[in-house]
Amino acid sequence: MTLSSEVADLRAARIRKLIRERKRRSGYFRADLFADPAWDTLLQLYASELSYEQATATRIADIIDVPTSTVLRWIKVLEAENLVTRAVQPSDPKLVSVKLTSKGQAAINGYFRGGPGA
Repeated sequence: MTLSSEVADLRAARIRKLIRERKRRSGYFRADLFADPAWDTLLQLYASELSYEQATATRIADIIDVPTSTVLRWIKVLEAENLVTRAVQPSDPKLVSVKLTSKGQAAINGYFRGGPGA
């Protein structure tokens, strides 16, 4: 990422707040009314990269509060759109690490900068 550390920290905090707020809704509404695991997956990947943390499908699933199988299914869709890449760790075939592609990074950076359609 080519963001300053201050901007990266602010964006990571904003993203984590968005995820917490989305989860907080479930205290008031059925969670399935607001299901959006693809977007939450992208947000968490971005927050992980801004914080220089490795993202795995399991960790993403825990944070966004959906089953790992759902995250893996959406990762395949996002991978087909060239927004993310995934790699199975040779030491543990159940561990799938995930990263944003340059296309994914550009898109989410544009979103947070308030680009087209903002």
